[in-house]
Amino acid sequence: MGWHCGFCIDQGGFIASYNFEVFSDSDAEGARQEANMQIANGSHVNAGDIVGYLFQGGESAHVDFGIKPTSETPTMSCPQPYFTTEAYNSIMGLIHKDQPTWEMCYD
Repeated sequence: MGWHCGFCIDQGGFIASYNFEVFSDSDAEGARQEANMQIANGSHVNAGDIVGYLFQGGESAHVDFGIKPTSETPTMSCPQPYFTTEAYNSIMGLIHKDQPTWEMCYD
């Protein structure tokens, strides 16, 4: 659907995957999203670090997030089982502010 910037973070037993999607095929907007990324290949990331800022090109934009144990196959899975109840409720509160019918994960 257009430009996106994706990366994985090894969290010691788990891999977290992020994909910032601009929803635009404009090279200029793709370059702007790339410039908004705050980490580079091989970077060390600490808890609380900002990994990037989402640039909205086109009509919308979003960030996909997946997590899996490093011992599993490369396919990312729904992160919900790995969140505490408090973290899950916080994330769903953010989602439901704009999209009250959306879920965290879909089959």
